[in-house]
Amino acid sequence: LKNTRHVAPASMLFPLSSSWSSSQLFQRSFETSPPVARRVWRNDSVGASERAAVLHRLIADGKPYEKHLELAGQHSEKIRLQHLQNAKDYKGRLQDMQVRLGEKAQAERRSLQRSMSEYELKRKQRDDAVARELKATAQDFVAWKKDMESRVSGLPKVHGEPPAGESVERAEQRQQLPGQLAETSKRYFAQRRDMMQRLASQSASPPVVRKAAEDEATRKALGLAKISTQAQEYGAFLQEMHARHDERVQEARRSLAAQEKEARECARDGRSTLEARLAEEQRLAKEELAQVVARAHSRSRGYAGYHPVEKSYRRLREEEAERTLINGG
Repeated sequence: LKNTRHVAPASMLFPLSSSWSSSQLFQRSFETSPPVARRVWRNDSVGASERAAVLHRLIADGKPYEKHLELAGQHSEKIRLQHLQNAKDYKGRLQDMQVRLGEKAQAERRSLQRSMSEYELKRKQRDDAVARELKATAQDFVAWKKDMESRVSGLPKVHGEPPAGESVERAEQRQQLPGQLAETSKRYFAQRRDMMQRLASQSASPPVVRKAAEDEATRKALGLAKISTQAQEYGAFLQEMHARHDERVQEARRSLAAQEKEARECARDGRSTLEARLAEEQRLAKEELAQVVARAHSRSRGYAGYHPVEKSYRRLREEEAERTLINGG
């Protein structure tokens, strides 16, 4: 079996490989860069036959080991010089790449600074435009308010003219009220002081002595009369209350009797209506049964497997209507 390898068709947009991945495609944004230089060790076969012949000649001539080392040094010096040149070229490429990266970074930095400056300028312009618009709006509002206040002040009063102010005489009287109140208070306290002095200078009047028995009998008579009056009033109150209660009971009984009478009448009417409806339903049922029996008896009998088709109610009604029209015509 031959070791075959799958080859991507030429029509593929992105040929697959071991170093390819979908994330690299989106990270590079469809931009490709040259591969990084890597050192690869390999055996160079250029001049190998000449070197082998010289080495064999040294061995055949029996040259000392120093000659071998000298030959190896000559060959290694060439390789060392080649490696130095390769390293120098690689360092030059690195320096060139660093210069390009620096220039690119500087350009991107300048572009970013320019974008930031443009953004700040646009932001400042927007802020200035908003401030001007707000200022113009405030000025328009102030002008509108002044105009509205001037128009309102020129209009007549809603509820007529304002009330008249306080007159000069009324203001003087109001200012004199505290002084008049103080004078009145002084006179009151002076009169009270004179009355207290007069009462203190007069002698105490002798107490009135009453007979205890007469007072006791009088109090008893008054108490009995008061109790009798209260008992009569309470009795009259109870009689009136019982009369009102009896009246309420009689009224409730009359109302209950009227409701019972009305309920009996309603039940009687409902019963009669129900009986009439049941009688009507029974009559209709009997008529329908009679019609069914009549149709069954009037149905034609079949003969030799033939069954005549009966006319429907609709067909019969239509024929009856046609006969009525013909006879009427």
